[in-house]
Amino acid sequence: MKTYTSNSWRVLLILLCSVVFLSSCSKDDDPPPPGEISEIDYQVEDAIATLQLTFDPNQLADISGNLAVSWSTTSSLISITNANSPKAYVVYPDINEPEEVTIKFSVAKGSFTKAVEKNVTLPKLTEVRKFGIGKELQAEKSNNVSYDWYIDQGYTGTYSGLNCGPASVTMAIKWVDESFSKTTEDARHALRPQGGWCYTSDLIQYLNNHQISNYTVALSNVSDLNQYLDAGNIMILCLDMFYIRNEQQANYHVDKFYATNSAEWGHFIVVKGYKKVDNNVFYEVYDPYSFGKKYDDNAIKGKDRYYRHTDLNKAVTVWWSYAIIVPKEGGMSAFKSDMHKVDPTKIEHKYGGVIE
Repeated sequence: MKTYTSNSWRVLLILLCSVVFLSSCSKDDDPPPPGEISEIDYQVEDAIATLQLTFDPNQLADISGNLAVSWSTTSSLISITNANSPKAYVVYPDINEPEEVTIKFSVAKGSFTKAVEKNVTLPKLTEVRKFGIGKELQAEKSNNVSYDWYIDQGYTGTYSGLNCGPASVTMAIKWVDESFSKTTEDARHALRPQGGWCYTSDLIQYLNNHQISNYTVALSNVSDLNQYLDAGNIMILCLDMFYIRNEQQANYHVDKFYATNSAEWGHFIVVKGYKKVDNNVFYEVYDPYSFGKKYDDNAIKGKDRYYRHTDLNKAVTVWWSYAIIVPKEGGMSAFKSDMHKVDPTKIEHKYGGVIE
């Protein structure tokens, strides 16, 4: 019978402990079997014009190292951007009715894999979604006309930076009379040919000189404009654009699309409608300060721009709390006794334009 010395037992014990230690280390380095991981999930968010897809990696916190993730779909309607990132998105397709699609998320490391599929309903791509205004249109009024009457002040001669007033008043006359052929440069030459700011009183004078009906009203709140818009009118506002917030998405038609670095940034725009979306009101404007800036679809940025009620109200209140109402021919009669009407010769006037 073989006899083991105490040293032999000590060696065997050391070897046994080493095997156990190495075995436990190997098990920690490998991903746990799929059965030890609870089902994974991802979040879906309707972000007006896009569908946001988010997977939280903390669901797999027990797995160390980098995970391979992927998003996929069998639908030909959509493509997934950032498909190999925990955060991805889908741009809503131009569809006339809601459509259901299946989106699959997969994660893997070594032999470990998990996946989850969800059926997601894509909404109809309405104008308010496409423009980034919101999801549900509740009310609207637009006093557009069938012909083109927008003017970009960026190409109107030597005083282009100052020509928001001449451009706005020329747009207003063009809206009333399609045959009006004078230009922004003509208005500039008639009002202040040597340059400098144009004032609200200048625009009223120019309208009168061309026999365009107009009247000026005091505004206690920008929402006062709604009654005039509902009656089919447009109006010229002079406001401080510093108080209109900057755009968040370059292809959305909402908020300001150019820089205003300080207050007292006087500017003229034409307001021609409004939309109530998701309980928020946005005013539909022609902003002449485009200077050739366009969306990806080549549409000019200042045309059919939408400014929020809260921003527009502040921008008007701090600058010139009046509006120059311009009706179509014969549209004055409905407001002859308007209590908000003021005598424009007896109020303070403000300017618009950027002097570099």
